[in-house]
Amino acid sequence: MTHPVQTPWGPSQTATEIAPGIIAYTTASHGGYWLSPERIASMPKCLRDFVPFGGPQSGPGRWYEEDCDWAVVALAFPQFFPADAIPATLKTLERYKPELYKQVVAMRSEGRGMSIAECSDESCEAEAKCLELMARILRLPQHQRQAVMRIIESMASHPTIRMEGKGA
Repeated sequence: MTHPVQTPWGPSQTATEIAPGIIAYTTASHGGYWLSPERIASMPKCLRDFVPFGGPQSGPGRWYEEDCDWAVVALAFPQFFPADAIPATLKTLERYKPELYKQVVAMRSEGRGMSIAECSDESCEAEAKCLELMARILRLPQHQRQAVMRIIESMASHPTIRMEGKGA
């Protein structure tokens, strides 16, 4: 596959393949990500339907600029970004596209069963805080991460501590 080198911000100076179908480009003045049609098709619907800052785009693939749109790419494909990117993506999205932010934090996740329609402001905020906490825990060295998980497990099984929420 030939990757585009003419970006919306001018000719690319660098092109880094983050993963197949996800290319990071820089130019003399700006940069961003290009996603292949296959990558776009594999995104959750609310992220797939997102219209980047530059507006609707034609042609194969889609461009996401580096200041705000990158958050959509990182949330769609978190496995290709550092763990500390997730809290930053949530903060970026919350300020840039608050409605999309609410949809993202309310997306159905395995074992939760929460749909977008069931999301209240409080549940979205709680979900975002949980995601941020999880990202922080994942950044810890393994021995610290294991210690934190043991504490959480002991709290969940303690008879005087009531764990609230769906599925608890």
